[in-house]
Amino acid sequence: MKYINKNEEPSKFTCWKALENDDWKPSWNVFQAPEKPIVHDALLKEQGYICSYCGMRITRETSHIEHLKPRSSYPHLALEYTNLIASC
Repeated sequence: MKYINKNEEPSKFTCWKALENDDWKPSWNVFQAPEKPIVHDALLKEQGYICSYCGMRITRETSHIEHLKPRSSYPHLALEYTNLIASC
């Protein structure tokens, strides 16, 4: 697995999560455009457009956002930027 020096999460992602209120809570199920592509692009850039697992070159079209610690076991980390990577 490739070592990834994690950067700060994109500010639009931070702002989106900060919109939480009594009627709405950010979750992986509602994570979509425009925030999701912004996060995906940030992950690709910080990884040098390299899959964190196999080392192959990737693009947004050939990759997806993966959780280091699975959402099923760690639901509280689903939207933690430090738990997100891009992989093929």
